Amino acid sequence: MMMLAKAYNTETSTLKLENGNIRIVPELFQHLFVDDFPLFDSSNPTHVSIKTRYHRLKTVQLRHFVKHCPMDIEDGRMEFRRHFILLMLKTFLCPTVEHVISPWHIDTVLDVSDPARYRWPLHIFNSLEQAIRKYQHKKNKSCEGCMLGLLVLYFQKLKHGELEDCQEPEPWLSAWTAKELSAMAETIQPEVINLLDCSEPAQNEDGGKEGATIEDTSDPSPE
Repeated sequence: MMMLAKAYNTETSTLKLENGNIRIVPELFQHLFVDDFPLFDSSNPTHVSIKTRYHRLKTVQLRHFVKHCPMDIEDGRMEFRRHFILLMLKTFLCPTVEHVISPWHIDTVLDVSDPARYRWPLHIFNSLEQAIRKYQHKKNKSCEGCMLGLLVLYFQKLKHGELEDCQEPEPWLSAWTAKELSAMAETIQPEVINLLDCSEPAQNEDGGKEGATIEDTSDPSPE
């Protein structure tokens, strides 16, 4: 153990060994303690049942269940977890422009016996990066994913400087109120103001914004 401690470079977060170095990053360390989400198994009756029951479920249905779910029995608590997780993913953590949940949302609730054991931050980041990639390469009108996360990181850097040296207690999101975000947005570029406006949750099921998706409203015509 002491040999490993001596071989660890704290400046570069690298474990230097004779047969090769290991760069220690948070994502790598997660493999030691948390699990990937279970893959959908079409031969598993429970998986099939969950996939069928939640297919294209509307956000308003998720909200209604969360408010009225019976919690006195174990099955009810498991169902509450599934609905609550899907609601948070759909409206905040991994939002989409559709008013129904996506099939890949459902894979995260196949097993909710211990949701904390999964790599949620990495899952949210990967979905955001995928959404941005689609927006950039497919020229989509809107960008899905947790754009609010990028917004807060941007504001956090403006306020505190380099994020690697930020002394703000975690989670950083808790340090920002809606009023502070709005005030910060007024001091910077209009694009970020649009981003903040679009990060509000849905107003209704038919016409309001569904989640933190960003729509490109810039004028493509030449000046």
